[in-house]
Amino acid sequence: MLNGNKIGTITVKNPQTNAIRERLHQSISKSLCTSQVKGSSSNQGISSSEYCGYQFAASYAARATIHSILRISPGAWVFQRDMILNIPLITDLQLIYQRRQVIIDERLRRANFRRRSYDYKVGDEILILLDNPTTLDDRGRGPYTIIQVHANGTVTFQRTMYITERINIRRIKPFHR
Repeated sequence: MLNGNKIGTITVKNPQTNAIRERLHQSISKSLCTSQVKGSSSNQGISSSEYCGYQFAASYAARATIHSILRISPGAWVFQRDMILNIPLITDLQLIYQRRQVIIDERLRRANFRRRSYDYKVGDEILILLDNPTTLDDRGRGPYTIIQVHANGTVTFQRTMYITERINIRRIKPFHR
């Protein structure tokens, strides 16, 4: 427990949760920087009550910030009232769902447009794409020969004479000599 808050763990590969936590951390750090600039010149840290105030400010910022897709703040959606002005709000859920679906469809169209269309066959040579290559490093490792193509979007290739490996086709690209 830290200042009455339970410490929760998150997984590294959960971008939505990471984004929410990063936004909260950013709000707290901006509040801390602002208080240090306008406040005291002494180097005595901040008290627990001051830190609590920054946490409240960050949580308020998270609830009152208007969502880019929904065009409404989470607090306004839940409480049916504006988070800054004390006025009632009526949300049109059908319009929000339609707007979200349009944005999802557009993002899917863009993602599909960037995809390579290629039908892999047994005997084709492939390169395995590297995760985070540096500027001067190779972008892929290989070439390796495909020994089996599966219907679920994976291929089996011969890594060495005695080792075969199965990999998703999104992590490979065709190798042309």
